[in-house]
Amino acid sequence: MLGRLQDAWPDKQWKTATMARGSAPPQACVPTATWKFPRSAQHGFRTYQKTMSNAALLENTLVSLPTGMGKTLIASVVMHNFLQWFPSGTVVFMAPTRPLVQQQIGACCRSVGLSPDADALMLTGEDLPDTRAELWRSRRLVFCTPHVLRNDLKNHVVDGTRIVLAIFDEAHHAASEGDPYAEVAKLLRASGAVFRTLALSATVGTHLVRVRVRVTLPLTLTLTLTRWAPTWLGLGLGLGFGLP
Repeated sequence: MLGRLQDAWPDKQWKTATMARGSAPPQACVPTATWKFPRSAQHGFRTYQKTMSNAALLENTLVSLPTGMGKTLIASVVMHNFLQWFPSGTVVFMAPTRPLVQQQIGACCRSVGLSPDADALMLTGEDLPDTRAELWRSRRLVFCTPHVLRNDLKNHVVDGTRIVLAIFDEAHHAASEGDPYAEVAKLLRASGAVFRTLALSATVGTHLVRVRVRVTLPLTLTLTLTRWAPTWLGLGLGLGFGLP
């Protein structure tokens, strides 16, 4: 299924990055006005998931949904489209623990028809720095804990400017300034990376002001999407938009 971007985001990102940095952006982008949302026997079509996916392609976004309502699918869709748009860029999916990282590799790849073995890579601190450096250079879809990415950014094992999308699962952990998620966000910005941020959480809260302090500020998000919407929004399906 093809969706239409409201303002052809990738081309806009190319121009924005060029102006901001005074040169070509770190990763070449394929201009397009469409994006792909999968139809699969593994999951039924839900309008709010497609709407949230479209929004997350255009803005740095926090998606807050209860468990089982499709946060991983939304992340997979955004991930898959960024891999298509940025042929030389790297997409990073982070989760707080190694077992959760392992679980999400399979779930994300299955959702969009990718192979967990051939198309994705799990990096751990057990890999030697030289090995990790080579893997960061050669692989485009990386799953890891934030500790791994934080340490590799600090030690210049990975070039942050290669990263075009950073996904933070269980993003409510970023509420602590010293949490690895918050540190990763700061280090990526300091590296000069031009990247999209997608944060996921089932327990971030329902009060948008508190959510802004806990998550959106540390991760520099611009949009909050949650099923707990004020009724006056009139969007149906409990979909709410809140600008931090």
